[in-house]
Amino acid sequence: MKLWTIRNEQLAALQVAYERQLCERAVAYVRRHYPQVCAALEERSIRASVETALQKRVQYRFDSEETFFAYLDLMYLLGLDFDRDPEKEWVRGTLTDFDLGPRTRLLLLVEEARERARRAGART
Repeated sequence: MKLWTIRNEQLAALQVAYERQLCERAVAYVRRHYPQVCAALEERSIRASVETALQKRVQYRFDSEETFFAYLDLMYLLGLDFDRDPEKEWVRGTLTDFDLGPRTRLLLLVEEARERARRAGART
């Protein structure tokens, strides 16, 4: 005897609600962690960056909120379009190395981005 049946429409509605909550948490996250960058952006630009990161989940095979937030870190550390920036070719090799898990790829890139920022700051 079935007690509960969840229809596809209900699952879709739950997914939409989840995505909405995730977006709100992501906007709060980038504001909290990157206040200087966000101060220079309009609200719709911050939200657009979150939407872009959501779209990139499929392309780069992110499988968790942790990897989604790590991708946002990269966007705010390296520039919102870092994955298409010809000057950041070093990113693409790791980002698309699907033999590595998504968490490993993104954590390696975040660490490298922070190290490059530290070295650049030391030179100025």
